[in-house]
Amino acid sequence: TSRNEEEETTAIENAVWPRELVREEEAMREKDPDDFDFDGEEDFVASLAKNELFRNFSAETRGFAVFNFIIFIMGSNIVLVKMAQENISPDAFGLFRFLTASLTFMPFTKYALRDSKILKMGVELGFWCALGYYFQAIGLDITDASSAAFISSFTVISVPLIAVWAGRKVPKSTWVAIAVSTL
Repeated sequence: TSRNEEEETTAIENAVWPRELVREEEAMREKDPDDFDFDGEEDFVASLAKNELFRNFSAETRGFAVFNFIIFIMGSNIVLVKMAQENISPDAFGLFRFLTASLTFMPFTKYALRDSKILKMGVELGFWCALGYYFQAIGLDITDASSAAFISSFTVISVPLIAVWAGRKVPKSTWVAIAVSTL
């Protein structure tokens, strides 16, 4: 990165995306463009090729199927949480939800434990994510599922707006996606 590029960044941009972290990330991508390639292990979508059910499908089709499954799960999230909270308190539900998630991702911690920086960032990300989900659960006690889903999905619009405010360039395709998502 040249000196001019560093001078063009805003204070907000430097707070959100510090140049040294951006440089480190770019260097890591140059070394290993496949972020999920841990010590020669393949990623999840590639591992589906070994499964008999998915063996006859192309990598693109497998990726498309996994992507749509994730969208389905995320889309049903608010409704399922609202239904669950009819029988259990938000505190107990949050405890159960994050305990289950922690156990699910436990096998992947062997990679995080190798690097204290990743571990520290993971703990921070987990904290903010848990806090957000906790307040979402509290909000679901107050409002209906459709209003909560709209508010939660507002990040599709708010993140690019914050990026523009921070001085980032947002691609035209993102603005098209925002327009489509609001319709």
